[in-house]
Amino acid sequence: MNPPLAAREDREALLAGLADGTVDAIATDHAPHEPATKDVEFDRAPFGILGFETALALALEHWSTPAALSLMRMVELFTAVRAGSRRREQNRRGASR
Repeated sequence: MNPPLAAREDREALLAGLADGTVDAIATDHAPHEPATKDVEFDRAPFGILGFETALALALEHWSTPAALSLMRMVELFTAVRAGSRRREQNRRGASR
């Protein structure tokens, strides 16, 4: 994974930002690699982990508590903002035609 996971203070600040609305979305960077490019020595393989699958599993394990984020809020963070920006983009394209 590059960049590596941040320090504890950074992770706590991220959770606080998600909880108070300062951070309004959770997203991943999906960059698949051909199996042949990953089937090499560890230090020669491209960086990468399963994006959404890993993010969702970590969020459910570490953040889905009443004290952190409700499941509904987590779903909103993974979906609602992106869906809204996609609708805005579609509307913008439709208006310019």
